[in-house]
Amino acid sequence: MGPAQIAFMALIILLYAFQNFFCKRFSLGYTGKDSTPVLTIIGGIIVVIVTFFFSGCSFSAKWLTVILGVINAVALYFYNDFLLKASVSGPYSVLIVFAVFGGISIPALVKWIGFNDKMTGPAMCFLLIIMVSVYLMSVKPSDENTSVTNKITPKFLLYSVGLFICNGSYAAILALQQELTGESEKEELIMVTFAMAAIISFVSLIAKKSDIKSVFSMSRSALVNLLIYAFSAAFAINSLVIILLLEVNTGVLLAVQNAGVMLVSVIFSMIFFKEKLTKMNTIGCIFMAIGLVGITVFEKVQFSQIPEMVSNLFK
Repeated sequence: MGPAQIAFMALIILLYAFQNFFCKRFSLGYTGKDSTPVLTIIGGIIVVIVTFFFSGCSFSAKWLTVILGVINAVALYFYNDFLLKASVSGPYSVLIVFAVFGGISIPALVKWIGFNDKMTGPAMCFLLIIMVSVYLMSVKPSDENTSVTNKITPKFLLYSVGLFICNGSYAAILALQQELTGESEKEELIMVTFAMAAIISFVSLIAKKSDIKSVFSMSRSALVNLLIYAFSAAFAINSLVIILLLEVNTGVLLAVQNAGVMLVSVIFSMIFFKEKLTKMNTIGCIFMAIGLVGITVFEKVQFSQIPEMVSNLFK
């Protein structure tokens, strides 16, 4: 990645980190039982509105883009559902590895098989370091885990595989759409995705016979956090589809995005939520930083080119 691409990627990482941070603040301040549908519905509406302005207040999509958007919305809905179920049935440190690895590997594999866009050997080595660091950063003492158990059961593995597939499918469709229908419909894909996700969530509330008025009743603080979350998500997703158009390997791009967001989110948690890091978490953060720098520097470098790079460095 060049300096401009790195700076743009840093902005995207910061926006996604804000999204995660204010999502957590909203969930802590929301007193109802339907935080996920509320988040998806309100967030979806705002993402659609912001993206509509990004598109120049126009909407013109081919049927393929609409179909991909609907599939993406289903993946987004089930990702949230699998995340909730996996969180209460097994160790968080394992499920987060499934989620992050899916978000990196599936779109990279799709671009490799379909469009011969493959990662270099050194980049793959640094990707492995990133995946190890994801596990190390997410391991917590048993009494601090968000799950009620640390046992890996068949049901937990099923939910984790669902996370892997849904997170990977969501990222893959964002990259795939631009190859199939062109960059001109990138905003349309976002609008269809988030509009359909909001509709699915609203239908689920009706199916559960929820009291709609009470579901959307919240404190001013929760509402502010929800709105900041939604606008962060809107600008983040629109920025991500823009950088996907640049000459950057998809696997490398999504590895940097996922890993960078996790690293910044850990820093935010330490500062604002007073969460303490274990020695293993600290080692994971160090490995994550090494992996991020390495995969960025060696994005397009082959093993055979490394000696020449080192030689030029010491000249």
